[in-house]
Amino acid sequence: MSQTSLISLSFLNRYSRQVKNILIVALIFGFVRAILPFLILLVVNLNLKYNLDNYTGSVQDIDLSFLKGKYQINNLKISKKTQSSNSPFIDIQNINIFMDYQSLKTGLVRFELFLESPKLFFKDSADESKKDDGKNEAKSNWIDTIESIIPVDIDQIRVRNGYISFQNIDIANKNEIFLKDIEMKVNDIYTKDLSKSSLSIKAKSNGNSDLSVHGLFGILHDQPIMDLNYSLRNFSITEINKLLMKYIPLDFSSGELTLIGEYVSHKDVKAYTNFFFKDLDVIATEQSFKNTSHILYEFASGLYNWLLKNRDNSHLAFTLPYEYKKDKWEFDFSKVFWSSLKNKFDSMEPKLENKLDLSELSQK
Repeated sequence: MSQTSLISLSFLNRYSRQVKNILIVALIFGFVRAILPFLILLVVNLNLKYNLDNYTGSVQDIDLSFLKGKYQINNLKISKKTQSSNSPFIDIQNINIFMDYQSLKTGLVRFELFLESPKLFFKDSADESKKDDGKNEAKSNWIDTIESIIPVDIDQIRVRNGYISFQNIDIANKNEIFLKDIEMKVNDIYTKDLSKSSLSIKAKSNGNSDLSVHGLFGILHDQPIMDLNYSLRNFSITEINKLLMKYIPLDFSSGELTLIGEYVSHKDVKAYTNFFFKDLDVIATEQSFKNTSHILYEFASGLYNWLLKNRDNSHLAFTLPYEYKKDKWEFDFSKVFWSSLKNKFDSMEPKLENKLDLSELSQK
């Protein structure tokens, strides 16, 4: 055999070995790609089934895309063990986790969490066994469960088409308070630059009212730092009369409520909420009363509204300041009366006052 033929044969042998090695690596990668989602799905479902004492859950499917840096969970449901699986506490259509490849340039790996159509259903009842609010589950169990579902540190959070509701299941023809069409963004959770760490929430509530929350949100600092503005505008209070009767008891024949406030936190909390009642009417012409407490609350509220509503526009408004310091909450209810009295003669405007300064708490 000629020397040229030997060289060619040697080259072909080396080339075939390289091709074989590439094929082996590709097969291993393909096998891992095929089996890994199944293994993760198995582990997550086992955790959801056995890690929680009073709740159980499941995930329908998990998908991985290494090239896109994407981890997707489909149809997560968590229900109380004593409740039907058709009535979940948590129901999330899709959970997507994306790796930010641009962050690799900084030497850090950052991930973004995207929740599509997450739903939370809180239920109250006089029967403790029928309550469904997550409180009877140990906090550590919830943390372990969340970490098994989302095994990476999240730096950005996006929520689209969220829904949260609260209802008392003891009420016939159940009445609920809800938030729908929730859109939420949380940016730069791990940044040390507080100016970049922010929270933004928009949603609709009862009577097509609008909820808005936005501001600084340094939740993972050693001492969580928040400087938030919030508002709920044109909330139809008559839509939750059954709930009000259950917990106060009090109901309204007409009226819309607007809430506007500020919340600053740095170890301690300083905040206020301004209440604005438009076209408020407490006692109807043919009002019926359930009990003595209902009579007292109705007449006290009706009298307060009649005496202190603004003399020009007939709107009732007041301010409620509140604080958290020395490990307890404090509410300044005296301010409610004096601000109501002031509004009677000088109408409060339903707008943000911008009177709280985070630096005042930071300097303490």
